[in-house]
Amino acid sequence: MITSSRICEIAEVPSTTLADWVAKGFVIPAVPGGVGRGNSHRFTVAQAVGVAVAAALTRSERRCSPEYVRRVVSAFGGVSEPWLVAEFRKRHTHFVAVHADKPLLRGSQEYESVNVAAIYDRVKASAAAV
Repeated sequence: MITSSRICEIAEVPSTTLADWVAKGFVIPAVPGGVGRGNSHRFTVAQAVGVAVAAALTRSERRCSPEYVRRVVSAFGGVSEPWLVAEFRKRHTHFVAVHADKPLLRGSQEYESVNVAAIYDRVKASAAAV
């Protein structure tokens, strides 16, 4: 599981942004946290990837609405880590859109698409560093 603070580092978003997304229901932690230090929300690897992809989309020229943040994070949260790895093996590494409630990945960077494989590698490296 990945903590809120780790996700903020990986996704390059302030903790207040992630807290706001959680409070508004755009992001639903796999394990909700409590009050106080050491009680942060915890997320699956796929959710962490989804948060980082959504954050990258909000920073891009394309931008995205808060509702799309929810759809992106939900789509990634709905797939397993083995599913992501299988997509990467097929060279489907870049996010295109949410399709049928799943992330649609393609093989090359088109239209400012986000490199999901690179984000996944950062998430895994961060989780291993714990």
